[in-house]
Amino acid sequence: MNQQTTAKALKVVEYTNKKLSAWYVNAKEEYGINGFGVSRFDAVRNSIVIDFSENGHTSTFVVEDWLDEAIEYSFDVWMEFGECVEC
Repeated sequence: MNQQTTAKALKVVEYTNKKLSAWYVNAKEEYGINGFGVSRFDAVRNSIVIDFSENGHTSTFVVEDWLDEAIEYSFDVWMEFGECVEC
C-alpha cells in the first residue's frame, strides 16, 4: 500500500465519520433511532469498514471498491445498502 492510498483512506474515514454522526443525530430526531457509527480503514483488506449500532443491535458493513471513487462513495453505499441485521 502506498502513501496516496493511505492518505485517501484517512480522508474517506474522516468524511464518513462526520456523515455518520450527522446521520444518527437526524435518525434520533426523525425516527427515534438510538444509534452511532464509526468507520475505519482496514489495511489488510484494503477496505473501508463501517461498524454501526441501532437501538442496541450492532452490525458491520464493508466497502471494498472505494479507492477509485469519490470521497462520499463509502457513506453513500452504506446509506443505501447497509442494514442492521438484527434490527
